[in-house]
Amino acid sequence: FRGANLRNTNFRDANLIGADFTGADLRGADFGGADLRFANLSAANMTAANLSDVNFSSANLTAANLSNANLSDANFSDADLTVANLSGIQATNLKGCPASLPIGWKCENNSLIQR
Repeated sequence: FRGANLRNTNFRDANLIGADFTGADLRGADFGGADLRFANLSAANMTAANLSDVNFSSANLTAANLSNANLSDANFSDADLTVANLSGIQATNLKGCPASLPIGWKCENNSLIQR
């Protein structure tokens, strides 16, 4: 999936453990309930994607664009969101906090919050 145009694709409940979506266009995609443990989503564009209830444990989301995405109920345990774009996200009831976040963001009370 590296660099692929997958806009508005339905990945709901898919098993994508270790998948490589580096630089992929995932705008508007539906990953609701998908398993993305250990996946590489670095520099992927996930603007306005449905990422609710996704398992991102140990995933690489470095420099990913998550603007206006729904991240509610997702598991970010040990995930790397360094320099990710989190503007306009919905991120409540998280099941785990990321290992690293962009400057100015924190994980508190199971939510991602801009300081």
